[in-house]
Amino acid sequence: PNLDAYEHYLAGRTLLHRRDWEPAREELQQAVALDPEFAEAHAELAIIQAFEETPEAIGRARASVKRALQLKPRLVRARAAEGLLLTKAKPPDLPGAERVLREVLDQDPNMSDALNWLQSVLYEQGRDDEARAILERAAVIDPLHPAIAANLADRLNEEGDTEQALRIYERAMEQPTPSPMIFGAATGFYQ
Repeated sequence: PNLDAYEHYLAGRTLLHRRDWEPAREELQQAVALDPEFAEAHAELAIIQAFEETPEAIGRARASVKRALQLKPRLVRARAAEGLLLTKAKPPDLPGAERVLREVLDQDPNMSDALNWLQSVLYEQGRDDEARAILERAAVIDPLHPAIAANLADRLNEEGDTEQALRIYERAMEQPTPSPMIFGAATGFYQ
């Protein structure tokens, strides 16, 4: 990709990982504007758009996934974004999302976002034990991932293990640049 586009992509991806949505969106939109052929930037932008959850944003996310897969048909991250989109559809297609996310994880078993999204799909289907096992695996792979940490802390708190949940939140907040998401999730925990 264009070097400037790649720098915006890296910044956007870092911000996306922290769940710092607006700056991440801006960086990734800039990457796509600078290099419309940059499939990876389209895939990351689709993820942010999917989390907006409005019908318009879902439409933009579908277009971004489609473009990423046109450019690179085997781009696993674009397929993961496609799985996420199935969870955000109205109504959600949980079996379809599960199928796509499992296919993604067959190709990249350590993609922490795909693991996190899959555990959410399973949890929504009432498959709590299976969801918990996948969430714990995701936490081993990426223990400081804000969404994974928040989800695991929430589950532990629901199960009555508030001490372990508190340790997860404290570890996440001790990072040099903690995610805004962690502060939001921890606020609910401390109330």
